[in-house]
Order: sequence, then C-alpha cells, then structure tokens
Amino acid sequence: MSRPLVSYQEAFDAAPVGMLVVDSSGHIVDVNRQLESLFGYSRLQLIGQPVEALVDGEADAHRHRREAYLTSPEERPMGAGRDLFGRHRDGHRIPVEIGLTPLKTDADTFVLASVVDLTERRRADEQFRLAIEAAPNGMMLVDQRGDIVLVNAQIEHIFGYSRVELVGQSVDRLLPERYRAGHGASRASFFATPVARPMGLGRELYGVRKDGREVPVEIGLSPLQTPSGQLVLSSIVDITDRKQAREALEASLHEKEVLLKELHHRAKNNLQLIASLLDLASSSPSADVLSEARDRIHSISLVHEKLYQSGTFARIDFDDYLRTLGAHVSQGWSRDGVTIDVKTDAFTLPLDAAIPCGLIVNELLVNAFKHAFPDGRRGVITVHAHREGARITLGVADDGVGLPAGPFRKPGHIGFDVVHALARQLRGELTFGRENGTDVTLSFEEPRP
Repeated sequence: MSRPLVSYQEAFDAAPVGMLVVDSSGHIVDVNRQLESLFGYSRLQLIGQPVEALVDGEADAHRHRREAYLTSPEERPMGAGRDLFGRHRDGHRIPVEIGLTPLKTDADTFVLASVVDLTERRRADEQFRLAIEAAPNGMMLVDQRGDIVLVNAQIEHIFGYSRVELVGQSVDRLLPERYRAGHGASRASFFATPVARPMGLGRELYGVRKDGREVPVEIGLSPLQTPSGQLVLSSIVDITDRKQAREALEASLHEKEVLLKELHHRAKNNLQLIASLLDLASSSPSADVLSEARDRIHSISLVHEKLYQSGTFARIDFDDYLRTLGAHVSQGWSRDGVTIDVKTDAFTLPLDAAIPCGLIVNELLVNAFKHAFPDGRRGVITVHAHREGARITLGVADDGVGLPAGPFRKPGHIGFDVVHALARQLRGELTFGRENGTDVTLSFEEPRP
C-alpha cells in the first residue's frame, strides 16, 4: 500500500486556524501549530491537560456545557450568541470563535475544535464603531429584515431615543406612519441591487422622533458586507435649520419679487395721490396750504422709510410709524400747551393699508392742532389704534372745543374730504364723536393679499 501524499499530522499542522482534539473526559489529545501560537503553549505542555486550561471563565460552567454537548454531539458553532474568550499562557484574554465537530471511533468520542483568533476582527470592529460614533452625522446600521444593528450618538440626538431603545428594533419606528407601508419594498429593492446612493432622491424625507415630532432629514445609503450578512449603513442629517433657512430665503425672495413687480405701480399711484392732494390744495384759501401738502407727502414717504427699515419689504410696524408721524406733525404744528399721546397695540400693516391710514391720521392731527385749541387753550391730542383679529380700529381724539354744530365739511376745507375718500378706499366706517372734544374713529378689515 502506497504512503499518502500528505500525512494526518502535516494536514493538521497546516490548517490556517487553531485546531485541537479533546476526548470525552475533556482532556486535550492533540493540538496543531496554530493553536500553539495562539495560546503560547507548546504541544507537549497541552496534551493531557483539561481543555478548561485554555478557557477564560468558570471551569465548572464550561465542564457542564462540554458534557451536555457530548450527550448529543453534532457539528455546530460553540456558544452561539455569546462572546467567547480563551486565556493565553501569559494571562491575557483572547476573543475567539469556535467550531465543534464530533469524531466517533470504536474507542471513544472525540471533539475536533477549530479556534479562530478574533483579535484583529474585534480591533477592526472597534475602529469601525469609533469612526461611526465620531461621525458628525447620524449613522445607523440596518439588516435585511429592517432591524437596527448599530446607532451612534447623533442618531440618539436626532430622534430622542437611547441606543438601548433602538438596537434590535425595526427601523420603521423612526418613520412617519404614511411611509411605513411602502418601506419594506424599498428596502428589498436596495438589497437586491446594493449600491451607494441617496435615499428618496427628489422627495422630501421625514423621520419621527420619540416625542412624535417629525424631523426633515437627508439620508445616504451605503451597502456593507459583513460576516453576518449584508447590511445597509445609513447616514442621516437633520436638515431642520437648513429647511427653515431655505424657507425664510424663499419668503424673502418672494417679498422682494412682489415689491419689484409693484414698484412702478406703487410709485405711479403715490405720485397720482400727491398730485390729487395738490390739486385739492390749490383751490383752498388756507395760508397753510403748502405746509399741509408737505405733511401729506411726508406721511407717504415715512411709510416707505419704515418699510425699508423693517427688512421685510411687505409690512411695517404701525405702532412705531404712528409715534414717528405724531412727533413730526407736532413739530410742524406745535402749539404751546398742546401735547400728543399715542396709545396703540403692537401690530403691523401692509403697504396698501398703511399709506391711507397714515394720511388719515395726518389730516386729523393737523385739523386738531389748527382748530381744537383756539386762543391759547391747552390740551391733549390722542392717537389710538387697536387690532382684534383682522379688524383695525384707528382714530384721533382731542379734548379741545369740539366740532361746530351742523355740517362741518365746508367747501374749500379739504381735510375731511381726504379722510372720507381714504376711508372709502379702505372700505372702512368713520364715526365722529362730539363729547368732551372730538373723536374721529375709522374701523376697517385689513385688506387681504
């Protein structure tokens, strides 16, 4: 009979992993060179020793498991689902993976154990985990079933869950309800042709936090092949701030676009309004005609000044506008002992409402200064403005001599004509109070855009 090309011992020693044979009593019968190198013992030092000499942990627990295995020996991995460690001769622990194969002979039942050193794999895994943890984005590993395998601190921050609450759970818990029905098919499609790509290209994506609040997100997908199977690594970015900034920019651009489109229209209308006021003033016998025209023009220009200062180019702070307008009129028509008191709610008005309101207040203030306090009489002129929903109430009151009896819209006195015309423009209602002075009030609904 010819000699085999390779002997048992040569094949045993040439195995790329540590190999040892243990008898039914748990004693080591043989080891190969890889196992000698792995544990730091020579073959002679190990043969005849109990296998527990190489085990990190309680020897009694291992002995019970070994005896249980021999009652129904089969080829399988050892310690499935548990981290296994061996003990090196110098005492340090070695992470290992062990496969068991029974060998039955007439003399005894032996166990052939293959031992793989996982030190480098564990080191690589740890480096991978550290890289994932240090990533500035949320990072999540998901398996083909859709179960979460790994998350980093950023995922905890974005979604409000701890990693203990997430690992092992379905990734669907992080999706809004409306996305869940179709997510399984999308996941299967990715694993069928796993290539790195953005998720939901062209669509807005949202996750849902533990507190139920939806978060706009941007997701990148990368396939990852591991010993335990194909996984997908998801990079998740919370784009809430970016989305809000974009929406604010879009709103600002829209406001500016509206303003530019109407610039010519508004300038033309305002110039026509000024021309009409000057036409009315040209027929007035008042010596103050130029001063009155000046104030009307200023009330219009002040709206544009406040609009520019507001930065929105669409609405002005009407409370601030009235205070500035009151101070200007008071300076131009000052009377000793007569003061202006502005009592308004804080609210804003669009340009189309602010200009006629400003002109109305200007007319009423000038009229009060000119007629309410004759012969050096002292008093207070009150500007009041309030808002309730879309309803605006605006007026000027004084504690002066009051309106004269009978009609007060006299030919040649254009102030009240202007007030009535502007009130009609706003579709508002004017009321005139005559008790304890004069109180002219305008009530109107803010024009819809």
